[in-house]
Amino acid sequence: MSKRNKTLILCVAIVVAVFAVGGIVLNQVAAHQLRKELAAIPGTKFDFKHVNISLFAGNVEVKGVDVTVQDSTGTNPQIQGYVGALKLEHIQWFGLFKGKAIAKRLVVKDGSIGLCGQKDATKLSAKGINLAIHDIGYVMADSSVVYNDSLYSVAVDSLDYIDAKGLSRIQIGHFATADAGPVEALGMRMYNCVPQEALAEKMGKVSVMWYDVKLDSLYTSPLNLPRMAKAQSIEIGSIGLSGPEIVLLQDDRYPPAVPYPTIQESLNTVKMPLRIGQIDARVKLFTFLWETTHVNRGAFPMHNLNLTLKSVSNAPGNVMEMDIKSGRKGKARLDFSLFTLKSATIIQYTIKGRFMSR
Repeated sequence: MSKRNKTLILCVAIVVAVFAVGGIVLNQVAAHQLRKELAAIPGTKFDFKHVNISLFAGNVEVKGVDVTVQDSTGTNPQIQGYVGALKLEHIQWFGLFKGKAIAKRLVVKDGSIGLCGQKDATKLSAKGINLAIHDIGYVMADSSVVYNDSLYSVAVDSLDYIDAKGLSRIQIGHFATADAGPVEALGMRMYNCVPQEALAEKMGKVSVMWYDVKLDSLYTSPLNLPRMAKAQSIEIGSIGLSGPEIVLLQDDRYPPAVPYPTIQESLNTVKMPLRIGQIDARVKLFTFLWETTHVNRGAFPMHNLNLTLKSVSNAPGNVMEMDIKSGRKGKARLDFSLFTLKSATIIQYTIKGRFMSR
């Protein structure tokens, strides 16, 4: 090997060694500074296992992140979270000279979160959280976060929610949506946590509706969740759901806190603007129960229920339509539709139906 080639190889080795050592030092400095900055945030505790910065690729990755957030006033529940990996990909380093930190994508892998520590507070837990947000950045001049609100993906497993009073619970096996597309939830159950006869007493001895809803799937038309949250408005083209069973109990043993509202009046209690073009429900067994001071228990089961609601909205003067089909093949079947018109002064119902015995 010539002397010139040996010198070239030695130079390359030195450059590689410098970058390798420089990378190690950079990661150590970054980890130290990050721990210092996070420790200065009041009411929070951060810990992480490893920081890796790749200057040429423009990537910054933090692995094994544990987060605890505790409200010093004691009024809010404690938040505990874990992230397997938090990564900023393809950072535009030259943008820092212009006061902007822009990355091609923010990725959260294998996350989990839980709310706990308070007796009378909302309880929430979720596992298998995976999130990606594209074209995300931080503008230093006005301390604002910018991102592309049409390019994102969210997937969550094992979501469990219990309200602050401990009366109702929502469980979802899997939730996913991506790039302002359809929302899909699989393996859902929404139910009251207390027995049927006990709910009215716990609510203050008033008339209540007890429920237990089991769904295999729920899906929507394309939704832009960030824009909807920013606008504080619910705008959904369609919702479809299917499942094995829905049970409702109307407990009338006690008087209602307010006069029984119509369907439209119940919708009008939603504070933010609401509009759903159509809801289609397919349920194998729907059972309506009632309990009053005069009748201990009555039941009205409906097999193979097909329910369609059109124009669901809390807009003044809204018109909503309901179509119901139910029955067993070879036996009796009930088909009817309910047309509801609500204006400022009148509520009018028109019912058309037929009963067939096959």
